[in-house]
Amino acid sequence: MTCHYSRRFTGFKGLEGGESRSTKFVFFRASVCFGDLWDCETSVIAEPGGTSRRHAVCTAFGAEIAKGVGSENFKLLYDIYHMQLSEGNLIDTIRKNADVIGHYHTAGAPGRRDLDEHQEIYYPAVMRAIVETGFKGFVAHEFTPKKENRLESIRDAVKVCDV
Repeated sequence: MTCHYSRRFTGFKGLEGGESRSTKFVFFRASVCFGDLWDCETSVIAEPGGTSRRHAVCTAFGAEIAKGVGSENFKLLYDIYHMQLSEGNLIDTIRKNADVIGHYHTAGAPGRRDLDEHQEIYYPAVMRAIVETGFKGFVAHEFTPKKENRLESIRDAVKVCDV
């Protein structure tokens, strides 16, 4: 198999029976859905975030799932924009969970726009924290550019994140 990453959502939080039951449900789904992938060098990147109250919207819940699955091929997508909105404390959270994060997304908050002086996340500090963890993967820019020249917005984002 040539695909090394497959992005999937973690599942649902808040099933009847509490968070423990939700976690067990996700472990079961992961073992059934992804079991064969571990043998063919494919990693699953699960996103524990989103705006829906039914998704796992905190890093701790996603990290518990990743550790429970127990495979180096199961990692989290840390969407910096979503995590700023849902839990904040980005740098400390990244440092504490670096072992289970396999991919990052950026976007300006609020508004999911450019990474500029009009948003509240200071990306150079966040990117330095990511580099300090030893991360060697990818950071993707997932935002809607404000500028008419969208390529210019992407270039600017790369410059902001190049630490």
